[in-house]
Amino acid sequence: MEGTLNLVGFGLSAIGPAIATGMIFAAYINGVARQPEARSVLQP
Repeated sequence: MEGTLNLVGFGLSAIGPAIATGMIFAAYINGVARQPEARSVLQP
């Protein structure tokens, strides 16, 4: 049972950074869509 709980914990800890990375790139895409001329400034 402990091994299974460890795997669940590892899975949950991987979801947070994945969601954060997705939100960062979504904000970048929205920024470029609003102001295409600012693409070079906003590039990661």
